[in-house]
Amino acid sequence: MNYILKLTFFVVFISSTTNASSLTTGDKVFKAYCWGCHHQTSVAFGPSFEDIANKRTRGEIQGHIVSPKSTYKQLGHKRSVMPAF
Repeated sequence: MNYILKLTFFVVFISSTTNASSLTTGDKVFKAYCWGCHHQTSVAFGPSFEDIANKRTRGEIQGHIVSPKSTYKQLGHKRSVMPAF
């Protein structure tokens, strides 16, 4: 249940509404664009979803999604291959 709450927060943080439609949309966006590299608990190509959700603020997550090349150093990464969304 804790994972579901974190996932829901992560995928809809851009939206200020939390109705069923936006949750469904957020889940689809996460699965389409994020899940391939950011799995639930294990490191895939990028850090695990659990690691990101537990260590980053909302602003850090938003900034890195929008402009990873300008935020990767301040987040402690040596390089960034994540595309901007």
